[in-house]
Amino acid sequence: MENVPKIKNLKENARSNQEVKVVELGVAGTIAVKQISGEFVEVDVNLWLERNPEVEVIDIKFTSSATYDSWGTDALIIYRKEVK
Repeated sequence: MENVPKIKNLKENARSNQEVKVVELGVAGTIAVKQISGEFVEVDVNLWLERNPEVEVIDIKFTSSATYDSWGTDALIIYRKEVK
C-alpha cells in the first residue's frame, strides 16, 4: 500500500486545469471477468450466463483471430459479482 498515492496528494499535485479521477476500491473490487475461447463461443457464453444468473453483466467483448490454417474466437464477459 506504500506505492498508492494518497488522494490528498493527488489533488494537491494536479494542475488546476486537470481533473483528478478517483476510483473507489469498494466498487472496482466487485468487478470480475470471465474469458471463453474456442471456435464457436456463443454456446459457451450462453451456458455460462445460464449457470450464473445472479451476476450483473456489464459488457461482453468479442474478438476473433485467424492464421492460414486455423481461427478462433474469444469472448470476455465483464460482470459485477456479489460481495458476501
